[in-house]
Amino acid sequence: KSYKIPEENSRWVVFLTEPAKAPKDTTKNETEPKEKKPKKQPGDDLVFFSVQSADTVIFKNVTEYVYSKKGSAVFFVSQTEDSVKTWSKLNRFNTLNGIKTLVFETEGWIKKVASSENGDKFAFLHSTDTIPEKVYSLYLGTGENMPLKIVDSFTQGMPVGWSPSENGDIYFSENGIKLYFGTAKTPAPEPKDTLLDEEKPKLDIWNWQDVKLQPQQKVEVEKEKKRTYLALWNSSLNRCVQLADIMIEQVSTLQKGNGDIGLGSQSLPYQRAASWNGRQGRDYYLIDFNLGIKREILVNKSFVRLSPQGKFVVWYEQADSSYYAKSTDINKLDVVPLTKMIPVNFYDELNDRPMESTPYGIAGWSQDDRYIYIYDRYDIWKIDQSGERVPVCITKAFGRRNLTRLRYVKLDSDLEYIPANEPVMLSAMDERTMSQGYFSADFSAVKDPVLLTMDRFIFDRVKKAKNADKLLWTKQDVTEYPNLWISNLKFENAKKMSEANEQQNDYIWSTVELVEWTSFSGEKLKGLLYKPENLDPNHKYPMVVYFYERNSELLNRHQHPSPSHSTINKTFYNSNGYL
Repeated sequence: KSYKIPEENSRWVVFLTEPAKAPKDTTKNETEPKEKKPKKQPGDDLVFFSVQSADTVIFKNVTEYVYSKKGSAVFFVSQTEDSVKTWSKLNRFNTLNGIKTLVFETEGWIKKVASSENGDKFAFLHSTDTIPEKVYSLYLGTGENMPLKIVDSFTQGMPVGWSPSENGDIYFSENGIKLYFGTAKTPAPEPKDTLLDEEKPKLDIWNWQDVKLQPQQKVEVEKEKKRTYLALWNSSLNRCVQLADIMIEQVSTLQKGNGDIGLGSQSLPYQRAASWNGRQGRDYYLIDFNLGIKREILVNKSFVRLSPQGKFVVWYEQADSSYYAKSTDINKLDVVPLTKMIPVNFYDELNDRPMESTPYGIAGWSQDDRYIYIYDRYDIWKIDQSGERVPVCITKAFGRRNLTRLRYVKLDSDLEYIPANEPVMLSAMDERTMSQGYFSADFSAVKDPVLLTMDRFIFDRVKKAKNADKLLWTKQDVTEYPNLWISNLKFENAKKMSEANEQQNDYIWSTVELVEWTSFSGEKLKGLLYKPENLDPNHKYPMVVYFYERNSELLNRHQHPSPSHSTINKTFYNSNGYL
């Protein structure tokens, strides 16, 4: 039903499976009185599979489980019921020695178990309510100590009438000091409904002042019922802090949850206008994670970022298609224009949709937060957020000179900045031929990137081994399935590691060529002509023309024959004799 492995130290693979049904007893006499069946217990079988020895350990009646990120522990809840009560047990499985320990046993329900990265801390929700509208309390456990209740409806810092919610996620900061969880209004029992369904009138009333269109309201009704608002428990301060609320719906954290400030936003004032102008405007706030103080910093913006160390807030201004920044220090309120004087565009120049162009985006920041790296159509610019130094094109306009888009590839998922003291990888796409590949770049100096590989394929999903100079990646074209390949860091000695679509050989497949023409308005246009691989040039073929939006960048995309409600599947039509 599900499986989990940790990010590190995968000694065990843990998976959930339905219990096997007992075989029917065919020796019983059907005329004998039937024995009363025992009450069906909740949960499933949790299986621990040892990678080294292939041994398995099975635990019954498990309702949920979680694996610590570094692989040292698995926490799981087992549950039993009788005709009157429900009992829950929280267990810890030590993956080093294979020993299970009972850490908490209680009457009621345990839900939403979370583990710190090292497995030394854990948290969960608990309720003894027997009605569907359960009110939960938040518990925190450390080491072998008995977990303690830290937050409930009456905890200082919890809004009046609110409580921890079973619909919110629970997770620790990387250092384990902060515990994040969701809150909402305390659920109340629904009044007893004595009307039959056919006796209830059903009517949808649409009002032009609704902040959301009626069909959208109907689609999102269940999501809104389960909406939660981010809060945290700070272990070092023994304090509960409500971060989000009904006015600030979303809050983002910094430094893998370790940061003491975050960025909050709300869209409510702009939701109604968004129905006709298509803009996703928001008001933004800086939030103090120790005190819960919220300070408004930007109004009605749609692209806002907080630097990794929390020193600068950066936004894109639609009115002049430029980026701006200002310090989060309340004593430094000057706004610094970042790209206004740079003679290239930072918005999507090829946008042909009925909406405002979006920016190309941000590659990242320097280690000390001072510099930000921003994309134009082709290159990457290094810009001082304090405004003291002149912006430079860190890729030395190599992309623009070669009509090739360069984009930063993050090979280390734990790294929150772009290193300047070691080579970094850039992906590349040539707009003339649609070839793709990778370059190596040095962000400590302004110079041309160095080619690693470039070919008429789509290269994708590149990952670096954590403790080895090896890369795993895929490449594809119209006939080549995106199999896994392995190589060194320069894409040398590449070896194919999978063959996932051998059945393709049994079918007539596609070939494709890039074609160009001049439109009636004099614009140079590109398109793709797909042909069956067994094309006979002396034969006439039926042809389907698809002319919606831009497609030429998909020249090397591999496409399975599959049904579609809105586009033409080229492989399917080619296989059936169409151009």
